[in-house]
Amino acid sequence: MPSLKPAARLKKAEKIRIAAAKADKHIATQKDNGDEALYPEKWASYSKGLAHDGKGDVKIRSYNSMLRALKTGAETDFDKISLGGIVPLVDPQAGLAFTLEGSDPQSFELPAAPPLASAWRAGEAVEAYWMALLRDVPFSEYDSHPLAQAAIADISKLSDFRGPKEAGTVTAKTLFRGFTAGDLVLWRIENRSNVPDLQSGARLHDRIRGLVGCAKRASNGLVDVADATIRGERRRTCAISSRWARAVSMRARRHFV
Repeated sequence: MPSLKPAARLKKAEKIRIAAAKADKHIATQKDNGDEALYPEKWASYSKGLAHDGKGDVKIRSYNSMLRALKTGAETDFDKISLGGIVPLVDPQAGLAFTLEGSDPQSFELPAAPPLASAWRAGEAVEAYWMALLRDVPFSEYDSHPLAQAAIADISKLSDFRGPKEAGTVTAKTLFRGFTAGDLVLWRIENRSNVPDLQSGARLHDRIRGLVGCAKRASNGLVDVADATIRGERRRTCAISSRWARAVSMRARRHFV
């Protein structure tokens, strides 16, 4: 394509944007799971940050003030949401924003969450509890670790568990994994079937666990941690800020160990 003069390029870019916008017109149909109408007390509806009574139930007036703001989209109504304390809601108007990259955010359909009283929701809860119990067991040990084997057996018996499976059964390769092809790649990395050992013979999870070891010991400000031994490598000191340490620890534990 020949180079265009600035004015001509600006006009062509405008035409391309307009054509793309006209070709991408889709109104999403958002469906709920029925819980909001089923429970007048709003037990199963989002109420974080709103005012609650002594029993822990959200105050309906506070809940309705949030609904009013979401329906009108008016900044003044968002300012009037009745909160339960001094901590504000975090960017509650983010869903109203527009973008010039890709489709409009509200053109995408968001699947409804599992109903509160459903076996589907119960299955997710069971998985979450087992995940907490196995937080310190690396994926590469799921084939042999007794606690992982107990989790696999228990989750496989659930009547409506919708996590990934192999031949209808949860396995060491699918336990706590997501639905995309990339979610299952980590198994191959952990077991070194496709990826050679990293530096000094350390496997991926060994290095991540070393980072977590540093992060767990970090406190306020910058601190030195001299006991982060990683797969036989020499002991070394790591200086980690407390905020970064907490982020590394949480993300590493959630995704790797």
